[in-house]
Amino acid sequence: MLSYAFKEYFLGVCLRSDTTARAFDLRRFHGSTRVLQHLIRELLYEDDVDLVAHSEEDMQSIMNLSSQARTSFGLIISLKKTTVMFTLPPGSLYVEPNILVNNQRLVVVETFVYLGSTLTRDGNLDAEVNYKIQRATKAFGGLEKRVWSDHGIILLTNIYVYQSCILPF
Repeated sequence: MLSYAFKEYFLGVCLRSDTTARAFDLRRFHGSTRVLQHLIRELLYEDDVDLVAHSEEDMQSIMNLSSQARTSFGLIISLKKTTVMFTLPPGSLYVEPNILVNNQRLVVVETFVYLGSTLTRDGNLDAEVNYKIQRATKAFGGLEKRVWSDHGIILLTNIYVYQSCILPF
Protein backbone atom coordinates (compact mmCIF):
# COMPACT_ATOMS: atom_id res chain seq x y z
CA MET A 1 0.00 0.00 0.00
CA LEU A 2 2.81 2.44 0.85
CA SER A 3 4.58 1.60 -2.42
CA TYR A 4 1.35 2.57 -4.17
CA ALA A 5 1.13 5.80 -2.14
CA PHE A 6 4.68 6.96 -2.85
CA LYS A 7 5.26 5.64 -6.37
CA GLU A 8 5.73 9.12 -7.89
CA TYR A 9 6.95 11.11 -4.88
CA PHE A 10 10.45 11.44 -3.50
CA LEU A 11 9.85 12.96 -0.08
CA GLY A 12 11.49 11.58 3.05
CA VAL A 13 14.89 11.42 4.69
CA CYS A 14 17.90 10.69 2.52
CA LEU A 15 20.58 8.56 4.18
CA ARG A 16 24.02 8.21 2.64
CA SER A 17 26.24 5.21 3.27
CA ASP A 18 29.73 4.32 2.16
CA THR A 19 30.42 1.03 0.41
CA THR A 20 34.01 0.90 1.68
CA ALA A 21 35.28 0.09 5.15
CA ARG A 22 36.33 3.67 5.95
CA ALA A 23 33.62 4.38 8.51
CA PHE A 24 35.28 7.36 10.18
CA ASP A 25 36.75 9.11 7.14
CA LEU A 26 34.18 11.84 6.39
CA ARG A 27 35.88 12.71 3.08
CA ARG A 28 34.36 9.52 1.66
CA PHE A 29 31.01 11.27 1.13
CA HIS A 30 32.55 13.65 -1.42
CA GLY A 31 33.19 10.84 -3.91
CA SER A 32 30.07 9.75 -5.76
CA THR A 33 31.15 6.29 -6.89
CA ARG A 34 31.24 4.63 -3.47
CA VAL A 35 28.34 6.41 -1.81
CA LEU A 36 24.86 4.88 -1.81
CA GLN A 37 21.81 6.99 -1.09
CA HIS A 38 18.68 5.55 0.49
CA LEU A 39 15.36 7.39 0.68
CA ILE A 40 13.56 6.57 3.92
CA ARG A 41 9.90 7.55 4.30
CA GLU A 42 8.60 4.92 6.62
CA LEU A 43 9.76 2.55 9.32
CA LEU A 44 7.62 -0.58 9.36
CA TYR A 45 7.10 -3.14 12.09
CA GLU A 46 4.10 -5.48 12.23
CA ASP A 47 1.07 -3.18 11.95
CA ASP A 48 2.96 0.00 12.96
CA VAL A 49 4.18 2.63 10.53
CA ASP A 50 6.45 5.54 11.44
CA LEU A 51 6.64 8.19 8.74
CA VAL A 52 9.74 10.40 8.62
CA ALA A 53 10.51 13.69 6.87
CA HIS A 54 12.84 16.68 7.13
CA SER A 55 10.18 19.37 7.35
CA GLU A 56 6.62 19.92 8.52
CA GLU A 57 5.50 20.50 4.92
CA ASP A 58 7.06 17.23 3.75
CA MET A 59 5.50 15.37 6.67
CA GLN A 60 2.06 16.76 5.84
CA SER A 61 2.51 15.69 2.21
CA ILE A 62 3.62 12.20 3.22
CA MET A 63 0.71 11.94 5.65
CA ASN A 64 -1.75 13.05 2.94
CA LEU A 65 -0.40 10.48 0.47
CA SER A 66 -0.48 7.75 3.09
CA SER A 67 -4.02 8.65 4.15
CA GLN A 68 -5.25 8.66 0.53
CA ALA A 69 -3.67 5.26 -0.12
CA ARG A 70 -5.19 3.79 3.03
CA THR A 71 -8.62 5.06 1.99
CA SER A 72 -8.14 3.50 -1.47
CA PHE A 73 -7.36 0.16 0.20
CA GLY A 74 -10.30 0.45 2.60
CA LEU A 75 -8.16 1.07 5.68
CA ILE A 76 -8.71 3.65 8.41
CA ILE A 77 -6.03 5.57 10.35
CA SER A 78 -6.67 5.39 14.09
CA LEU A 79 -6.42 9.01 15.19
CA LYS A 80 -6.29 7.90 18.85
CA LYS A 81 -3.06 5.97 18.21
CA THR A 82 -1.46 8.35 15.71
CA THR A 83 0.94 10.95 17.10
CA VAL A 84 3.59 13.33 15.80
CA MET A 85 7.08 13.94 17.16
CA PHE A 86 9.05 16.78 15.60
CA THR A 87 12.82 16.90 16.09
CA LEU A 88 14.94 19.86 15.03
CA PRO A 89 18.69 20.19 14.60
CA PRO A 90 20.48 21.37 17.76
CA GLY A 91 20.20 25.12 18.31
CA SER A 92 17.04 25.56 16.21
CA LEU A 93 13.93 27.20 17.61
CA TYR A 94 11.15 24.67 18.27
CA VAL A 95 7.73 25.37 16.81
CA GLU A 96 5.08 22.72 17.40
CA PRO A 97 4.04 21.17 14.08
CA ASN A 98 0.47 21.17 12.83
CA ILE A 99 -0.07 17.85 11.02
CA LEU A 100 -3.61 17.01 9.93
CA VAL A 101 -5.34 13.78 8.96
CA ASN A 102 -8.89 14.11 7.60
CA ASN A 103 -8.95 17.72 8.86
CA GLN A 104 -8.14 16.62 12.42
CA ARG A 105 -4.93 17.78 14.10
CA LEU A 106 -2.68 14.99 15.38
CA VAL A 107 -1.41 15.04 18.97
CA VAL A 108 2.22 16.18 19.29
CA VAL A 109 4.32 14.18 21.77
CA GLU A 110 7.72 14.74 23.40
CA THR A 111 8.61 11.02 23.60
CA PHE A 112 7.41 7.68 22.33
CA VAL A 113 8.54 4.08 22.49
CA TYR A 114 9.31 2.28 19.22
CA LEU A 115 10.54 -1.33 19.18
CA GLY A 116 11.38 -1.10 22.88
CA SER A 117 13.46 2.09 22.58
CA THR A 118 12.39 5.45 23.94
CA LEU A 119 12.79 8.25 21.41
CA THR A 120 12.69 11.88 22.52
CA ARG A 121 12.09 15.09 20.61
CA ASP A 122 15.43 16.58 21.66
CA GLY A 123 17.42 13.42 20.94
CA ASN A 124 18.39 13.03 24.60
CA LEU A 125 19.15 9.45 25.59
CA ASP A 126 18.67 9.87 29.37
CA ALA A 127 15.13 8.43 29.36
CA GLU A 128 16.25 5.45 27.28
CA VAL A 129 19.29 4.73 29.47
CA ASN A 130 17.25 5.03 32.69
CA TYR A 131 14.57 2.72 31.29
CA LYS A 132 17.16 0.09 30.32
CA ILE A 133 18.83 0.32 33.75
CA GLN A 134 15.47 -0.16 35.49
CA ARG A 135 14.65 -3.24 33.38
CA ALA A 136 18.08 -4.79 33.94
CA THR A 137 17.90 -4.10 37.68
CA LYS A 138 14.47 -5.71 37.91
CA ALA A 139 15.65 -8.78 35.95
CA PHE A 140 18.80 -9.05 38.08
CA GLY A 141 16.83 -8.78 41.33
CA GLY A 142 14.31 -11.35 40.14
CA LEU A 143 17.09 -13.93 39.84
CA GLU A 144 18.46 -13.36 43.36
CA LYS A 145 16.87 -16.36 45.09
CA ARG A 146 16.93 -18.80 42.16
CA VAL A 147 20.40 -18.12 40.76
CA TRP A 148 22.68 -15.66 42.55
CA SER A 149 22.11 -17.01 46.10
CA ASP A 150 22.08 -20.68 45.12
CA HIS A 151 25.53 -22.02 46.02
CA GLY A 152 24.83 -25.23 44.06
CA ILE A 153 25.08 -23.34 40.75
CA ILE A 154 28.60 -23.04 39.37
CA LEU A 155 30.09 -19.69 38.37
CA LEU A 156 30.04 -20.51 34.64
CA THR A 157 26.26 -21.08 34.78
CA ASN A 158 25.84 -17.73 36.58
CA ILE A 159 27.80 -16.05 33.80
CA TYR A 160 25.61 -17.66 31.11
CA VAL A 161 22.45 -16.60 32.94
CA TYR A 162 23.79 -13.05 33.27
CA GLN A 163 24.71 -12.88 29.58
CA SER A 164 21.36 -14.22 28.39
CA CYS A 165 18.95 -12.63 30.89
CA ILE A 166 20.52 -9.34 31.98
CA LEU A 167 22.72 -8.01 29.15
CA PRO A 168 19.93 -7.87 26.53
CA PHE A 169 18.27 -5.11 28.56
